[in-house]
Amino acid sequence: MRIHSIILDNVRGIGHLELGDLPETGLIVISGDNEQGKSTILESVRTVLTVPHSSNRREIRSLQPVGEDVAPRIELTATVGPYSFTVTKTYLRQKSAVLTVRKPRPENLTGREAEDRLSAILDEHLDTALMDVLFVRQGELDAAVSTAGVPSLARALGGSGESGSDADTAGEGEQLLRRVEQEYERYYTTTRGTETGELKAARNAADAAAEELEDATGDVDRLARYVEEVRRRSEEEAAARGRRPDAVKERAELREAAERAERAEARVKAAENSLTAASATLEASLANLRRRRELRSQVSTMKEELAALTDARTELAEAAAREQDRIDGLRAELRSAEEELEEATAVVGAGERRHREVRAALRRTELEGVLRELEVFDGRMSELRAQLAENVVTEEEVTAAENAELELRLARSRRDSASAEISLTAEEPTPVTVDGVTVTLDGDGRSYDVTETMTFTASGVTAVITPGAGIEGANADVSAAEQSLAEILLALECPNVDTARKRLAEHQTRQRELETLRRERQATLAGRDEHEMRHELAALGDPGDRTGTEQPDPGEAEDALEEAKASRLEVENRVALLRTRLSAQSERRAKGALAVHDARIESSRAGLTRAEEALGGATPGTPEPTEEDLEELIAKQTEVRDAAAGELEAAESELQAVNPGLVEKLLRGAEAQVRSIDETIRQAERAVAENRGRIEQATGAEERLEKATSAERRARETLSSTLRRADAAGRLREVLLRHRAEARRRYAEPFARRLTTMAATVFGPDVSFGLTEDLAVADRTLGQSTVDVDSLSGGAREQIGILVRLSIAELVGQDDGVPVFIDDALGSTDSGRLRRMAAVLADAGKEGQVFVLTCVPARYDHVPGRRHLTMSQLRG
Repeated sequence: MRIHSIILDNVRGIGHLELGDLPETGLIVISGDNEQGKSTILESVRTVLTVPHSSNRREIRSLQPVGEDVAPRIELTATVGPYSFTVTKTYLRQKSAVLTVRKPRPENLTGREAEDRLSAILDEHLDTALMDVLFVRQGELDAAVSTAGVPSLARALGGSGESGSDADTAGEGEQLLRRVEQEYERYYTTTRGTETGELKAARNAADAAAEELEDATGDVDRLARYVEEVRRRSEEEAAARGRRPDAVKERAELREAAERAERAEARVKAAENSLTAASATLEASLANLRRRRELRSQVSTMKEELAALTDARTELAEAAAREQDRIDGLRAELRSAEEELEEATAVVGAGERRHREVRAALRRTELEGVLRELEVFDGRMSELRAQLAENVVTEEEVTAAENAELELRLARSRRDSASAEISLTAEEPTPVTVDGVTVTLDGDGRSYDVTETMTFTASGVTAVITPGAGIEGANADVSAAEQSLAEILLALECPNVDTARKRLAEHQTRQRELETLRRERQATLAGRDEHEMRHELAALGDPGDRTGTEQPDPGEAEDALEEAKASRLEVENRVALLRTRLSAQSERRAKGALAVHDARIESSRAGLTRAEEALGGATPGTPEPTEEDLEELIAKQTEVRDAAAGELEAAESELQAVNPGLVEKLLRGAEAQVRSIDETIRQAERAVAENRGRIEQATGAEERLEKATSAERRARETLSSTLRRADAAGRLREVLLRHRAEARRRYAEPFARRLTTMAATVFGPDVSFGLTEDLAVADRTLGQSTVDVDSLSGGAREQIGILVRLSIAELVGQDDGVPVFIDDALGSTDSGRLRRMAAVLADAGKEGQVFVLTCVPARYDHVPGRRHLTMSQLRG
């Protein structure tokens, strides 16, 4: 395929572009800055060849210029095999397709017919897979690109080997393999070979039918179990009803025995209560007799103790009076000392207030001095910040202005070097008008650079000098550089770059001064918090007018305070001593001893009174029984107690004969038996009713079993048939893959040989490559060192990627040649490799067209005979 011309209208950011008169061989470099539309050229060629004009896919919608209501139009003139044609397609708003074939015979087609005819021409001589490999988009230069799926490469490689017939049928073999793959994917996944699609559905259906058969069989088995359960539960209910009358009778007899035992227990309880009461009454009488005898002895003893205590009280009263006199004297002395202490404390308070006032005055003076210094710093720093805000010039902006000025000088230098020079001399002084300005020529002469049209007039002769066509681009570059510099200076509000530098220097000087003031201010603060200092100053209060007031002496205030504290301490010690002495007397041992003695006398007198009252009887006027009366009463109470003990013994003998514990256990057993029989009857009734309901619900289970058996048989037959088809597809796929692998191994040798021959120019004569089954580069060997392609440097990978595509183009295009498009490559290649790659590109350009789209055309300066086109030229 040879591309002769490309015309784009309204494609993305390109309003109009013409790329014509292209050479049939050689390297064609198209350069331009980013976002000028270089990649759009590649995409447009691929789009016009492969995408119908009626398409509305997203990639086609992306061709629409932003914010414009126009239709993208692409025109391509090319030669493919024997066909020479021009195809023009308009997309989106005014969809159309026009195909004009000039060779081998004229044809003019439009619309769908044009699309079909173009597809037929391309399918015959240029497959889409080849364009996928040779049209390399930006960032897609993969060194490990798979080339085994390119039919035209397979034909070229097969034709160069011994088995030409294999190469002739390579495309048909790939199509057959794709159809077999599609058949295989109906049954298995291509990655892991697990069942899927029809085979998985057939197996699921067979499993479901088997599960349904199992459920139906279970339903029939459960129906039989329900019938058997009804029979068994009915017999169990009848047996329980037969046992119930005897159990009820036994329970009634045991209830009567329990009532007799309860009456015997009540008789024993009553006898126990009678015995307890008689014993208590007897015990009380015996205790009363003992108490009277003890009280009589106690009254005699207490009278003797009371007489001794009364005699001893006189001496204790005299000692208590002497003790009170000493305490009264100490209290008077302590009051006098406490009054002195109050006076000394007042003197100390006044001294402390004076001392605080002196310290506050000194602290206030210190804070005011520091804050005045901070205010001076703040004022100067505010002035500098205001000046910095008015003169905002950054180093980046000045650098940009300097770069723009440098770019302007370079542009002018390039323009001057590209422009013609006019030299004028005269033997005698001669006036000459140059562009309306009259100058006088003499023997020294004058020179002018012709960068634009100039008019020279002398002696009635006018000469108009017009620069060549190439100067327009240089003038445009100068104008652009002047405009860029003017915009930067306008933004900086500076008439020239020197002024911007001076403003930047002033700005940086003020910034350094501001930083110096900031550090001095921090040093003045010395780590203190300014806000806390201001709060402290406010808390110290306004001292009032201090004009003429001498600075207070903190030493004098402190000495006066210490003297007052010493006097107060002396008085405090005397007060503490008196309080200690008074505290020692506060125990008042003599008075306490007298109080204790009086309490003992009172207690003894009260105890004697209580003992006499107890001995005299509880009720006044009632004679206390004598000891003889108490002894007679005790004898009668003893007889009553013995009679109660005899009754208890008889009641316990009766209770033992009844045995209430055994009767209670037997009664509980009888009641449990009746409850168990009743529960058995209820459960049997419920079970019979439940299973009869299940039997009614299971109606039709045998019919379901019959249907499930038939369905399971059909599902097994379907699965067996599907398995046979799946196995056949799998075996056929295995055979085709094996044969394709063998064919690719035969193809790999000539491809690797061509790639190695081309790569020797770049990497040296000892280079070789390892290929995968898909004819992708797996590794590179230099001498004895083999490295995976993914582990190579970025530059080496992009060099191998270009070599692979140039090798493919050379193998496929041996007759007609095929174009190669490479967008933005060799950015990671060093200068040495660039020269070697230039030699490779020069050799590749001898057989076909190699299009390179780049921002840096200098990378390809070493390619002889290259054609260099700029985007500004093509879009102009």
